[in-house]
Amino acid sequence: MKYYFDWNTQKEIAVVPSNYFESTALAGNTLYPDSAGRDEFLLAGIIPPDKRLAGSGRSNRYSTSGMSEAIEAAPSIGIILPNDLSEISFLINTDIILDPGLLAASVSLDIATVSGMTTHIPLNRSDVRIDWQSRGTFVVTVPLM
Repeated sequence: MKYYFDWNTQKEIAVVPSNYFESTALAGNTLYPDSAGRDEFLLAGIIPPDKRLAGSGRSNRYSTSGMSEAIEAAPSIGIILPNDLSEISFLINTDIILDPGLLAASVSLDIATVSGMTTHIPLNRSDVRIDWQSRGTFVVTVPLM
């Protein structure tokens, strides 16, 4: 099945030049390299609440010339994953949010399918697991629709 994974802000998040947010999907022990996404901000500003911070399946750099009024990352590219998954994990590496408490309070994950069904998962939900590997490196596990 094809999925779209968008990391969204739950509250304002400040970015400065060279800030980045990377994520790659993991299912069990399998890493899905096609799911890798990297968003790098070459500008200083605020990403408002309910805007896209990062996405999967592509790499983008954002500068003042490519932005309108609000800073927002580009949409994700669809990723094909097995149909029988009950949960999915993401390896996240970022220098925007370094602490798991801030990550949980500031970010949500939208999982969309080709059929148009979208599930909004705030990372502070009780069924979301955040494993803090080191400053800015996390493994986030969420239930799959």
